[in-house]
Amino acid sequence: MRATRERGTRLERPPAPSPDQVDAVRLYGDGPSYAQIARALGVGKSTIARVLAGSR
Repeated sequence: MRATRERGTRLERPPAPSPDQVDAVRLYGDGPSYAQIARALGVGKSTIARVLAGSR
């Protein structure tokens, strides 16, 4: 753990999207893929899929 902290990396999963990120995903509408949205927001594709699936 100490070595990980010294490198400045994390062992946890990436944070879940904030309400602002969820709004940003909705603004994308039809167009970019999950991967493009995830990259833009700094979260995983699975997170984007889960957020979008929950908003339907």
